Amino acid sequence: MNKIDTIVYPFILWSLLQGSIEAFLANYTNGSVTFTEVLALWEPRAQFWFLYSLFFIFLISGFIFSYISYDHIFALFLLSCALYIFKNILPNTAIIYFTASNLVFFLLGVFFTNYKLHRIFNSNLSLVTVSILFVISQYWFHFLLGMTYLDVGIASLVVATIGIFMVTTVSIHLCKTPSNVLGYVGASSLAIYLMHTLAGSGVRILLQKGIGLESATLHLVLGCIAGIMFPLLALRLFRIFRIKYALSAPISNLFVARMKD
Repeated sequence: MNKIDTIVYPFILWSLLQGSIEAFLANYTNGSVTFTEVLALWEPRAQFWFLYSLFFIFLISGFIFSYISYDHIFALFLLSCALYIFKNILPNTAIIYFTASNLVFFLLGVFFTNYKLHRIFNSNLSLVTVSILFVISQYWFHFLLGMTYLDVGIASLVVATIGIFMVTTVSIHLCKTPSNVLGYVGASSLAIYLMHTLAGSGVRILLQKGIGLESATLHLVLGCIAGIMFPLLALRLFRIFRIKYALSAPISNLFVARMKD
């Protein structure tokens, strides 16, 4: 039930908030968002596809593992690989599309955790090996095959998996020398995720429309900095002014109370 508080609630709140701002400022943005699109929450927009798919994947996984043992996780992972590769033949609905696109990575995490595979990536040799594989896979996918993230299939699944292993390996090694800064940023990841598009787009509009700067490098650098720093600042203000329900809310308590009644 707590997933309603931490996933569904911020999904609805920030989808409506960000979408409304985009609709009001449509003349200044790259898109032409309408309020009809904003209210169509069953078809998630922008970065909010992640929370949308994560919630349904939690529901599906909870149902599956209530009947199937974790001993069968590898078979389930292979099945999810097939769903990912052949998702284009499935019914074209948002729930099915986003679930088929991301269930494989969720189950990969379950498989990774269940068998404690983090031990494999703990050595310096593993860091070097995965780093080399990452560079080779990126070159193979983008330059030799000429593909992009839009080309979904076996190749994109391989590249994505290697990329996940790369991030995992780097994270494991960074944990050996803990950083307060990285720890704080990591703990604030939800706020950054929810607000980074508004912050980055705001900087782009200011640079492009306000002072006429068109440098792609400048836009990229300042946009990334703003996408991290402004959400952190907003999070700090939420705490200072005790704004409780900006990122989550105890909505599930209402359902529990009604069930008890």
